[in-house]
Amino acid sequence: MSVTTETQLANIALSHMGEREIANIDDAADATAVKLEEVFDQNRDFVMEAFPWPCLIKRFHLVLAGLDTVEGISQASPGVVDLTGTAFVDGQLITFADIVGMVELNGGIFKVSDKATDAISLEDPDGTDVDTSGYTAWVSGGSVYLHATGDWAFVYDLPSDALKPLEILDVNFTENTNYTWVREGSLIYCQLEDAALKYIKKETTVTNFSSNLAEAIAYRLAWLTCLSITGSSNMRTWLEGRYDRVLEKMRGSQKEGGTSQDRGETSWINAR
Repeated sequence: MSVTTETQLANIALSHMGEREIANIDDAADATAVKLEEVFDQNRDFVMEAFPWPCLIKRFHLVLAGLDTVEGISQASPGVVDLTGTAFVDGQLITFADIVGMVELNGGIFKVSDKATDAISLEDPDGTDVDTSGYTAWVSGGSVYLHATGDWAFVYDLPSDALKPLEILDVNFTENTNYTWVREGSLIYCQLEDAALKYIKKETTVTNFSSNLAEAIAYRLAWLTCLSITGSSNMRTWLEGRYDRVLEKMRGSQKEGGTSQDRGETSWINAR
């Protein structure tokens, strides 16, 4: 199944229901198109998360959460850190590294206060202003990133295109079941320095879908919209079975390291 557009995928779903084709899934004047468009993105992402489709697997070296470059630090109370443009928020705990000059901050844990577009003030974790007036003057360099709290040594930003994390890897992309980790929102906590991540990426370009992925998306899209378009609950049950069979085929292929053969199709017409 080779598809190039969302409309083509929608029409494949309609063909599974024995319905007419639509001209464009974005046509607000076409009631059928509207029903398909309303659930298309949610359905696509759901199917992508349901199985580690080979066409969606990505490995990526993670970046320390909130990583930013230090542009300057004042000798004042509280000390103010100039940054390139921070995403930190007040109350977050941060850590510094590789500062030249004001080395007293390297490795310390501080709380963000009075966050501005490109600057933050420093507090101790207990909320006391950090007085840097007696520290060595900042000379150059340095980075700042979120401090990993609790039982974790490091915290990383989840890649922006990550739909579902699968495994933490080391810097050489080596897999090891001893690499423990947890996801919290858009952050990944783990014990591994210089960690990488294997994940299912979010893909919206239809031409990058494998034929099996496109087939699964079309069958589940048909299942989701079947009742509202055709009114047939029997057909809906049949479509759900067809979707499950595609996943079954992929799981068999993954387990055996080869291509599992489909067992044929029973017409939904006989199930009406």
